[in-house]
Amino acid sequence: MRLCFPILLLGWLLCAPPAWPSVAPPGREVQRQAFIAALAAAEAGRWQDVEPFLENLQDYPLLPDLRAAWLSKRLGDDNDRETADFLQRYPDLGFSRSLRLNWAMSLAERRRWDEFLSVYEDFYADSQDTKLDCLALRARINTGRDAGVAEKAMAVWLHPFSRPKACDPVLAWLEDQDLITAERRRERIDLALEAGQVQLARYVARPLAPADQAWIERWSKMRANPARELAAPERYADTPENRRLLAYGIARLASQNPEAADRLWPEFSGFGFEPDQRLQLQRRITLGLARNFLPGGRQAIERQAAIDDDPIVAQWRVRLALRDGDWTTVVDGIEQLPADTGNDTNWARQPCTRRR
Repeated sequence: MRLCFPILLLGWLLCAPPAWPSVAPPGREVQRQAFIAALAAAEAGRWQDVEPFLENLQDYPLLPDLRAAWLSKRLGDDNDRETADFLQRYPDLGFSRSLRLNWAMSLAERRRWDEFLSVYEDFYADSQDTKLDCLALRARINTGRDAGVAEKAMAVWLHPFSRPKACDPVLAWLEDQDLITAERRRERIDLALEAGQVQLARYVARPLAPADQAWIERWSKMRANPARELAAPERYADTPENRRLLAYGIARLASQNPEAADRLWPEFSGFGFEPDQRLQLQRRITLGLARNFLPGGRQAIERQAAIDDDPIVAQWRVRLALRDGDWTTVVDGIEQLPADTGNDTNWARQPCTRRR
């Protein structure tokens, strides 16, 4: 009896028809080629050249894509109703996402503000797309729905980088409302300087006093050559503004030349940096030495690890100990790594024993 089932199974396998790979119906390949040709015409906006293919594409699953492609090319007042109906009927079509965005931009360009706001609020209000956000603010200004616009427009303006050109009318409106005060300008200048955007800082500072212009030039010099600017600590009074400038210079030099930063940093020990800021700058210098395997890097990382629980410092302590074959420190360092280190890096939290 034990042989019955295998024999029956073998007989079924021998007699069953072969499972050939599925092949599309012969007409499908013809349709595919027709669709490719029709799509090229649709994307060029020539619907009259698409029509000869339609009869053979009635059951083709991508047929609606042809109209979407044509609508994208022919956006305008004459096709707004059809575009809206199409997007309502095919909200998730492959072409619908790009068609909807192109249509929204077209509505804004034609200053169809009510229609634009309807599309924006339904699909883009939470997209964090600055260009679309600015167009929506402009639409609200132009339709009299400007409640809350000033606050949102200021959030767009108060940024360390240049804003999209679509934001220009909104930012001009802020200026017309006298909402961009000298204090606001200095706030944005500080953001721009911290981000290395010196040209933007100069642009924002145009209406300000010469002292503000001079402050930007000091940052520009520090950015261009931090080693030169940091070489004479006696030039700097211990003020909050100077400490910000010095911290920027030390951090930049630590990225460019960690050894030079390590030499110069002690010269500013008498300045009133906050403990956390001092720790961060020392960490920046130490990691620069470690990552470049520079002389003194091992000693610097050991000193830093003793006062700093930063996980990157802990990892570099292990790396440098491995490089030196210091297995005692390797074992100790791995035991002190954060519990989730293995989830973020190639570190493996497993027992490590000294080789004998």
